[in-house]
Amino acid sequence: GNIFTQTGYTFAGWNTAANGSGTSYAAGASVTNLAAAGTTVTLYAQWQIYWDGTGRFVGISYDGTKVAWSSDEGLSWNEADTGLTFGVTSMAYGNGVFVAGGEGYTAWSDNGGGTWNSVELLPASSANWENMAYGNGVFVTVDRGVPEVHNTSGKSRTAAYSIDNGKTWTLTTLPSEDYWGPVIYGEGVFVTIAAGSNFTTYSSTNAAYSKDYGKTWQLATLPKNEYWTAAAYGNGGFIAIPDNNTRVAWSDNGETWSSEGLAMLPFPRLFYSVTCGNGVFVSVRFTTSDEYCKAIYSDDNGQTWNVVDVGRPRKGSNYVGDVVFGNGTFLVTTNDGLSLYSKNNGQTWAQGGEFSFNIMQSMAYGAR
Repeated sequence: GNIFTQTGYTFAGWNTAANGSGTSYAAGASVTNLAAAGTTVTLYAQWQIYWDGTGRFVGISYDGTKVAWSSDEGLSWNEADTGLTFGVTSMAYGNGVFVAGGEGYTAWSDNGGGTWNSVELLPASSANWENMAYGNGVFVTVDRGVPEVHNTSGKSRTAAYSIDNGKTWTLTTLPSEDYWGPVIYGEGVFVTIAAGSNFTTYSSTNAAYSKDYGKTWQLATLPKNEYWTAAAYGNGGFIAIPDNNTRVAWSDNGETWSSEGLAMLPFPRLFYSVTCGNGVFVSVRFTTSDEYCKAIYSDDNGQTWNVVDVGRPRKGSNYVGDVVFGNGTFLVTTNDGLSLYSKNNGQTWAQGGEFSFNIMQSMAYGAR
């Protein structure tokens, strides 16, 4: 038997090796001749990460080797090794499963990010699944393009969808070859935005939408030739934010886009992620200059934007990963293992807990 407990884990039996590679014994099993006369055998408790479905933020290190999760809106973090061997740059949650994507591979976890199973879509030298979204039982990912492969300039027209929670994927074709950026879902439509025409040309007017859950895609036109880096769905529409100018774009359906009636952003550059929660769009940026550590938020679908100081948590914090909303909280991470959160729709921010690795580019929130 076993009288010990470990928070966040379930007891999985005993093993003669601490890492579980030896002989296993079930809890309470009747065993004879476990050890030779005059000798002793040490048994090590074996634990499995357990998730009861309570809402949590989950993020993976940029190199893919570590995962961290928080069930208290970033105030504290638990960590584990992923066993993954590829760089992770995207993540989404749906149907009780977290799915991550990156260099050639995707991976899925059905126990709250505790353990991961990898799936190779294309060789890492041929694809980078840098963008991921979930909607109506389907995960969709888009290949951003690998500079060394796609005509040395980084562009692709490949997407993929999964109807079994990331275990298997079907490759599909996008309507143009571009350096594709974020993919998002809303109201039965998947939308992806081209960040540029290729890895070295940071501008495009192309977007694409799918009304059959990633199987086929149609081309859409953005209102201006820009380096579109961030997009989100909320309040019945899609919003896209560029990096190298201050004009945002809006679409009610993913097909037609316009900037008419939308306010100019307070300042350009380094808004690499945006999300919507409680009817408010929020984005955060960090730079090497303290004066530009800002968050912006809009509660009228981009017609006006408000600016607030986030504050640099400590010297060297100059990168922000995905902005994620869950359980009434907006959460972001820095390049030096810190999290920051806002519980009042982006108006004020506070420092959360730390995790041991530096860059957590991708994060998602899930509850079941």
